[in-house]
Amino acid sequence: MKETHIKSYSAAELKANHGHSRTDLKKVDAMTDEELEQIIAEDEDERDLQPDWTRVKLVFVEPKRSIHLRL
Repeated sequence: MKETHIKSYSAAELKANHGHSRTDLKKVDAMTDEELEQIIAEDEDERDLQPDWTRVKLVFVEPKRSIHLRL
């Protein structure tokens, strides 16, 4: 059987353990654009990422419609 690396969490566990961001936004706000670019360049997951913005589509979500049933 192939080994999987999937971890399951209950809603209560997610709320208790992962409900808050661990990003230090004050530290990020204090960085210059050059510092941020350097950090991104050093990140293996982001290093060779080149998004193709020429094929982007703007998608508007349709608003929910009210449906009334009389029983």
